[in-house]
Amino acid sequence: MFFENRTDAGKHLARTVLDSGRDFSGFEVVGLARGGVPVAEPIAQALSLPLKAMCIDDLLVDGSKLVCTTSGHGLLYKLSRPVEGTQKVDMAPRWIEDSSQLELTGLSEFLSELQRRELMYNNGQAFQPGIKVLLVDDGLVSGTTIKVAVQALRQQGVEEIVVAIPVVLPWTQNAKLDFELITWRVSTMKNAATGMFYFEFGDTPDQQVMAATA
Repeated sequence: MFFENRTDAGKHLARTVLDSGRDFSGFEVVGLARGGVPVAEPIAQALSLPLKAMCIDDLLVDGSKLVCTTSGHGLLYKLSRPVEGTQKVDMAPRWIEDSSQLELTGLSEFLSELQRRELMYNNGQAFQPGIKVLLVDDGLVSGTTIKVAVQALRQQGVEEIVVAIPVVLPWTQNAKLDFELITWRVSTMKNAATGMFYFEFGDTPDQQVMAATA
């Protein structure tokens, strides 16, 4: 089954979250901006919980790929030389607690833009997670983005994290995940891009994110 769009995926996932029987008292819902926020919105509404947006993005420069949050926490990958037009990523990344100390071209501007967007998405309020977070994204393929988000939240003092994803790949069933995972569906496809599960998977406008977190 395919989702009509991210909101449709969120409605399906909201029912799964409710049916889990888990007590979400004291939690807040955090959507990974931008695509995870419209998925998170129906969940926050179903649970009557506040919704916030957390920004994570990639910086590809100087033979490196940095995946980080506005807090500066992230993973640093080393890239190999292009092979037939593609760049291979070293899958043994280094965890970075303060990416602002790295010497990467354009890093300062990248972090400033990430912080500007997160502030905008949260209606001018700096993102400060509560002690319990239900973290939502629109998909989980390699797991890099969720791994960064979870570790960054923990280093920001979050005591309990539950991750909710509409659809995940089979490898997650046997993986030793360091977080509780709730999903509406486990795909039978071993390799897939997140967008393959959606009929509509365009960019999420800033206005939609801000309206959801208002």
